[in-house]
Amino acid sequence: VAGSGDVIVAPSKELREDIRSGIKTNMAKLQACYTALLKTDPSAKGKLVVMWVIEPGGDVKEVQIRETDQLQFPEFRACVVSSVQTWKFKPWTGSQRMMESMVSFPFTFHPK
Repeated sequence: VAGSGDVIVAPSKELREDIRSGIKTNMAKLQACYTALLKTDPSAKGKLVVMWVIEPGGDVKEVQIRETDQLQFPEFRACVVSSVQTWKFKPWTGSQRMMESMVSFPFTFHPK
C-alpha cells in the first residue's frame, strides 16, 4: 500500500504533517484489508481515493471512497472504510482546536 498526491485541507502546515504521520501509522490496517482481498483475487490491484473528515479531537467521520472504477470489490471497500473510521489522529490544539480537517488521500494497492 502506498499513498501520494494527497489533498489535506487543514489550517496549518504542522497539522497537515501530523495528519500525514497518522496516515503512515495506520497503513498496516489497510494492508490487512488488501491481503484479505488477494486471497480471493491474487491479481487485484489499483488505486482508491479515500476521503474523510477529522474532528478536532482526532476522531474520523464521513469516510467514503471517491473517484475510482478500480478495485470494485465490495468487501474490500467496506474493510477500507471501516478501517479508516477507526483511525485516531493527534487532537488539535490552540486556535485550531475548533476546526475540522478534510482529507482526500489516494492509496495504491499492488501485490509485492
